[in-house]
Amino acid sequence: MSPRKPLRLLSIAVVVLLGARSIQAAQNFASPLFAQRWQHDEQRVPDFWGPLVNAGAGQQEPYREAQDGQRLVQYFDKGRMELADGVVTNGLLATELISGDIQLGDTLFAHRSPPPTPIVGDPDNSGPTYAALQMAGGVRNPAPRRDRAAVSLAMTQDGIVSTWSALPWPASSATTFFTYDSATQHNVPASFADYRKDVGLAAIGWAITEPFVTTVKVAGQSKRVIVQAFERRVLTYTPDNPEQFRVEFGNIGQHYYQWRYGAPSSTSPPATDPVSPTGMPAPSGGTRVVTLADDGQTIVLFRGTSFVLALGGDFDWQVQIADEAIVGRDQSATAPPASQGVYLATGPGQTTLTATGNPQCYSAVPRCLAPSRSFRVPIVIKRIPLPVPGAP
Repeated sequence: MSPRKPLRLLSIAVVVLLGARSIQAAQNFASPLFAQRWQHDEQRVPDFWGPLVNAGAGQQEPYREAQDGQRLVQYFDKGRMELADGVVTNGLLATELISGDIQLGDTLFAHRSPPPTPIVGDPDNSGPTYAALQMAGGVRNPAPRRDRAAVSLAMTQDGIVSTWSALPWPASSATTFFTYDSATQHNVPASFADYRKDVGLAAIGWAITEPFVTTVKVAGQSKRVIVQAFERRVLTYTPDNPEQFRVEFGNIGQHYYQWRYGAPSSTSPPATDPVSPTGMPAPSGGTRVVTLADDGQTIVLFRGTSFVLALGGDFDWQVQIADEAIVGRDQSATAPPASQGVYLATGPGQTTLTATGNPQCYSAVPRCLAPSRSFRVPIVIKRIPLPVPGAP
């Protein structure tokens, strides 16, 4: 993971002493604008993008609104730079890895299953993974504002969310909620809020989960850390680390490239992007997971594929399908924990899935007064083109 380091004279000296190497390495930037951004960010926070020698070559990726439907990108250990209309942006990699929705335009997406890659720590950690985080409604669902409250959620390596009665460290301002991201409805502790203020919202993004405590291996040692996913990066806070190493982030650029292209980012870019530019999942793209984040969004699937309905275990959900001849519950499939079942697309056609969730405390005596939740997604099922008989 990459540390939050204060800018020191030593860091400036290293840049000067390695000037010849920087000039030589800069020839590998895909654009002079990428070089400018890299140098600017690395001087403020060393290792913010990762060494240039580990970066991938520049490549074109589909983006519907870009000129000719393509934009120049370059992958680094810690993220992806994108260039369109002369503006460098920082990819929404955490959002895509957790949701499984690869963005191919302002409103165009292609879906594939999130990867079983650990979100932080050593590569051989068993979790938590991006796939497990997608299913963890307890941290992904919108949360009420909780100013000055302490981080209280915990997650196991397999994605099970629970509540701490008390943090495993002494209370501090760093682990209490300092700000609330109204755009995404998540609380942010002071440690992450301060770091984001230093490096800029455009580099980190809004929070897309609540912060939670988990245990991971870092350099072979087991550590308890606070983790929070933001749109562009996943941040960790380790109170036991020296101050300049307490806020860190992982190699999300490597994680994303491996997921999308099936190869390390330092290899030559593939001749074609394996992601379908139509915004529909490939027939072999795996089982889609539909979550509360999909509420109101149209789900497009191929006939014969299936999806998991994962609205979380915090509510008792009643699910209805308007036309079960198009989409129906797959009784033969084993539903993952805290999900509402596996559903099979038998269409083609269009239907709607609706669900009403009552808080589990409704069964308590006396009954709680918490509000129920509703969920609705239109579903479109398309035919898979049949192969031509005799064709290779």
